[in-house]
Amino acid sequence: MKIQYVGWLSTDNLGDIALYQAIKRLFQPYSVDASIPDPDAVMIGGGTLLFRSTFLEDVRRAVEASQHSFTFGTGVAHPDFVEVFRPDSWKSALDRCFYVGVRGPDSLQLLRDHGFSGPVEVIGDPALLLRQESAKAQNSGRRSVAINICNPRRARSWGFDNERVRISVVQAATQLIQSGCLLTFISLDSRSDRYIQSAVSEICSPDRIAFVAGYKSLEHTLDTLASAHLVIGEKLHATVLAAAAGTPFVSLAYQPKCSDFARSLGMEELLIPLGRVTAADILARIEYVEEHRAEIIDRMLANVSFYREKLHGAASTVKGYLEEVRSSAERVLRASAREHE
Repeated sequence: MKIQYVGWLSTDNLGDIALYQAIKRLFQPYSVDASIPDPDAVMIGGGTLLFRSTFLEDVRRAVEASQHSFTFGTGVAHPDFVEVFRPDSWKSALDRCFYVGVRGPDSLQLLRDHGFSGPVEVIGDPALLLRQESAKAQNSGRRSVAINICNPRRARSWGFDNERVRISVVQAATQLIQSGCLLTFISLDSRSDRYIQSAVSEICSPDRIAFVAGYKSLEHTLDTLASAHLVIGEKLHATVLAAAAGTPFVSLAYQPKCSDFARSLGMEELLIPLGRVTAADILARIEYVEEHRAEIIDRMLANVSFYREKLHGAASTVKGYLEEVRSSAERVLRASAREHE
């Protein structure tokens, strides 16, 4: 069975890579590929694709060319964060899908608010299927903090200032070092490297700071996040992969998709809106995590486990549908052959 994957894979963004790899593993032995010829089905993959005008034509072409389409762990973009909002066109595409599974509760609500009334299931972010538990067991007592920031191009139109975020993170990081922490700044895409390195250069004690180009190796990034005591993440998948590794996180919520994911895990209290963020805000949220660490980890692991089961169940539902379609087609062919004997 061959499934065409529709998703964002044209950059080195580790979140997109992680989603693609997790989904490919989950659907084995089916072949899932972005450029597969003559697919048996089309998957609108993970990532915040729905309502994004940049994906609409690709999605529409793919689903119109296929008899069998579905979405899997896909995020729904908030209208205030898209270039052109065309909900009717997206509804038409989704109406052709035999299964719609979205990332989180906010994604479900956005679909409902803008006219899609078909069946929808919240199945979680597929990257939650990735895990790196051995590193956690070996380094559980280490006081290290992994930090990700990302310099989004449309920050001002989204209500915050990248420079303010960077300064706040630098100030918070300086205080973390003074309290004895080791820091690892991690980049999830190459476009963020210089921005992150500029922040690192402003912090004293270079012997207590490492920089990791996380997009170069998914496995190494999972090891880094699993061995951390805490993750501070701006990119969504810095926090998704932290949760997958069992590491508590603080989310620098630069888009509504961060809230969508946090709410899916019941972790809204770990979000920091970036409109007027300060170092004090970041440090206060870190202190909150430390005070409630055991309860947060237990709740996070329980919810991650829940969504891993949901993802496996959703994949089984999709596979069952496609197998039944194939079996029905084969029965029709056999019947037709008998009629012509």
